[in-house]
Amino acid sequence: MEDLYKELFGKEAKDVSLQELLMGLGKWEHSLDKDPQKRPFAHLQRDANGKLPDDGLVKILTESIEDTAGKWPKPENDLCFERGC
Repeated sequence: MEDLYKELFGKEAKDVSLQELLMGLGKWEHSLDKDPQKRPFAHLQRDANGKLPDDGLVKILTESIEDTAGKWPKPENDLCFERGC
């Protein structure tokens, strides 16, 4: 997420004001092609048919699952499962 903020705003998320965020997102939305098949996605390049590469999509999905799986459950939550917090 931090990379996205740096890409869109040139600075870290904590340094982007709400006004900057809303203006930046509006500008970004207006820059998108009307045809979803022509819109960028995670810096992946579409083929001639407008499809995204399977390898790139699998990598994104795998990293997302692994990142989330590594954060839950935390040891301090074990008691909640045992005792029904």
